Amino acid sequence: MGTYGASLGVYRIEQPADGFTQVVDANTAVFVREGEQVNKGVELNVFGEPIEGLRLISGLTVMDTELKKTAGGLNDGNLAIGVPTFQFNADVDWDVPGLQGVALDARMLRTGGQYADAANNLSLPT
Repeated sequence: MGTYGASLGVYRIEQPADGFTQVVDANTAVFVREGEQVNKGVELNVFGEPIEGLRLISGLTVMDTELKKTAGGLNDGNLAIGVPTFQFNADVDWDVPGLQGVALDARMLRTGGQYADAANNLSLPT
């Protein structure tokens, strides 16, 4: 679209639960990986150059996670470890007039809350 563009992504990823959900098998004293992690999300990015020398880019991702088939069903339905509920970023890049090849850049990032354990007892706030 000329000097503007956008992208939209929708996804669903199923994978073995990450390493933090590993447990020690009581019979063998061996770490085993149990459970599945399902990640669903939508990602939108927009970018453009509204005036010559000023470039903007921004993106938003909203995510939902769920643990399934965990050891004894203990953490089934909980949110996955380390996956934030959302991520937002915005970036501005400006060519400094009169200074060939010099640009100033500013960026803002915001990440939603996430859990640090499979039981969803320890969290990192938004």
